[in-house]
Amino acid sequence: MTFRALPENLHALGDVALRHFGREYGIANGRFKIEEEISSDIGYRPTFHAVKADHSLVGVEISEEPLPARIQTLVLGCKNNIVPLKLWIVIPYGAVDAVRPTDVHFMKENGIGLAELGLDGRFRQLAGPPLALSLTGLRSIKYSDYPARYREELRQAYDTFVGGNPSKGCSIIYDEIESLTRRVLKKAASRPNCLRRAVGFNPDTESWSNILSFLRTNFDRSASGCPNFSDTLLSRLQGLTEYRNESGHKPKSQKKLIERDRRLRTRFEAALDELQALIHATRQLRP
Repeated sequence: MTFRALPENLHALGDVALRHFGREYGIANGRFKIEEEISSDIGYRPTFHAVKADHSLVGVEISEEPLPARIQTLVLGCKNNIVPLKLWIVIPYGAVDAVRPTDVHFMKENGIGLAELGLDGRFRQLAGPPLALSLTGLRSIKYSDYPARYREELRQAYDTFVGGNPSKGCSIIYDEIESLTRRVLKKAASRPNCLRRAVGFNPDTESWSNILSFLRTNFDRSASGCPNFSDTLLSRLQGLTEYRNESGHKPKSQKKLIERDRRLRTRFEAALDELQALIHATRQLRP
């Protein structure tokens, strides 16, 4: 392959890397684009990249440094533009002494793969495997803002989302909101005057949408001491039920993949905000 920007002393390593990642991801050698832009909106060209069968991208940056100059331009550009790139940084085998703990931390925080590769094909992973940067741009969760009972599930939701299954990550958050809604109804039903009429269905099996409709009509905010459990909040939660029942179909093109990642990132972050609002609004009931 012909490299132009890659230093000449790394050309042989670049050829080995092409063969290695071609085997790793099942990509024919001719499908790799050498030192070409991934997107016109991103001012950085990795050493090579290719489109995978699932429409995501795999990119490799060959470098003598574990944290190449301006690599953050590529990372931030992919996150901001929802580009589903899985990025590897490959350094010559034996250069591990040049890897600082802060470099490895940056890789792990941003879902970047870091590896040593020898001219004889020896490969050693130092961080990774990489995650799609379109997903790792998700807003981080401050777990201490949530009661302890929710933190394990929230960690699972976050890890599931950035790990490549954003639909399931969103579903975990929706499950928590639905579960809390059902507990709120049962706690309100157990206290006098919190509901304007008796519950005529099983709170454990009734549809989430119907439970929200019942609460909007019958929950007494004054008697329950929950003035923030408003119709506006309940209306927003009811809007989530539409997303809750969506199935996670695989996107059929890269455009559809980018649209899905953008849509689910927004939904995930919005669902986190609604869960926090619901916890705060109903804390007097201790559901």
